[in-house]
Formats: sequence, C-alpha cells, structure tokens
Amino acid sequence: MNTHAFIVYGKIAEQIKSVYPFCAYYFILSSNKKRKLMPATVYRQAKAFDRVYLDWESQRDQIWEDIRIHLIYLRDRAGIL
Repeated sequence: MNTHAFIVYGKIAEQIKSVYPFCAYYFILSSNKKRKLMPATVYRQAKAFDRVYLDWESQRDQIWEDIRIHLIYLRDRAGIL
C-alpha cells in the first residue's frame, strides 16, 4: 500500500458514494503487513471514507460492530434487510 493507491481508492469511494449515497465505505489496513503508508497520510487523505481503521488485529471487534450498526441503519432506512 502506498499513497498513490490510497488516493485512487479514495476516488473510487467517492464515485461509488455518488451513485449509492448510503453505502458505507471503510478502509482497513492489515496489522501484519509492512507498509509505506503512514497513519498521518491516511488521516489526511481519508475524506472519501466513512471510517478508517489502521490495525485490523486490534480493531477487529470495533470494525464488525460498526458494520453491524450500519446494516441496522440500512434496514431501518429501507425496511429491506
């Protein structure tokens, strides 16, 4: 993962959200990978993402909880889930 890829992913997220505005777009980094992308860069460039998680291992429970909450939100909003 590098800065260019992260910026490209952010642009893709913006395009998806322009079509599906209720789509939650999360960015999750694995904790066991060596990466060039520094946390400060992630936070600076993360405007297109609903949430950014920098460490899957330590944030796993929070990630699943946030997904669960978003699915409940979608169910309540649309009445279809």
